[in-house]
Amino acid sequence: MHGKRRYFTQADAELVLGALHTSRDPRRREVRSYLCSTCHGWHLTSTTIEQYTAARTARRAPITLAVPETRDPIPTPAELAARLGAHPAPATPAATGRLLTALTRLRRRLARLRKR
Repeated sequence: MHGKRRYFTQADAELVLGALHTSRDPRRREVRSYLCSTCHGWHLTSTTIEQYTAARTARRAPITLAVPETRDPIPTPAELAARLGAHPAPATPAATGRLLTALTRLRRRLARLRKR
């Protein structure tokens, strides 16, 4: 059998790892087990957790945040809309009428609740 050996549970992998430490087989240098994100099984590796962490952090590019420096105050959403030429949509007569009807119903309901 060539390639990685998959163990179905962490306990299985740790059991084999313990047996390898006592067997003195020079071809097997595994020191820990890990959960594989590809096959969702457990494998053994010769890489220590410190080596793994160092390799991962060395591969990652540092995060830089480029924020332009400005002395101008931050514009409000209304100022941005004005700069972009966006204007609020005018209320249509139908929408205004529906809103007034809803408000009237709400006032009547509140008045009935206050009388109780």
